[in-house]
Amino acid sequence: MVVVTRPDSGSDDATPAPTASESAMPTAEPSAEPTTEETSAPVAAVEAPKAIGNWKDSAKSVMTISWKAPAASAGLTGCKVEVRVNRGEWVVKSEVPADQLSIDFSKTDSMGETAFRVSSIYSDGQEAVGNTFGFSGVFE
Repeated sequence: MVVVTRPDSGSDDATPAPTASESAMPTAEPSAEPTTEETSAPVAAVEAPKAIGNWKDSAKSVMTISWKAPAASAGLTGCKVEVRVNRGEWVVKSEVPADQLSIDFSKTDSMGETAFRVSSIYSDGQEAVGNTFGFSGVFE
């Protein structure tokens, strides 16, 4: 908003021009409103899956990681499967739907070790991290 005023004819005592109110001025400060919307109401109970690994073949080249569906299934949207090779960082290998209860990994190297964990993911964004277990070798 711009306000232009002219002093009275010949008078040097001009009335100061009114300024725009602060509420009309745009603000650069972020609002207190969250920028992302929650997809659902908070889930009351979450539970981590209990996972295990078993060899799928006699050559011990394929490992099947399986888990039991958590009893706390209200709002469960899926599971996240992570691996950690040689005590490095956890890496998400797959996110699977809630009704998928296993995933296969191929052994790519007999040296080293791989740790596995499976986490439950709920509709409100909560995650319940499951047990950690590992095997000799590197799996992809």
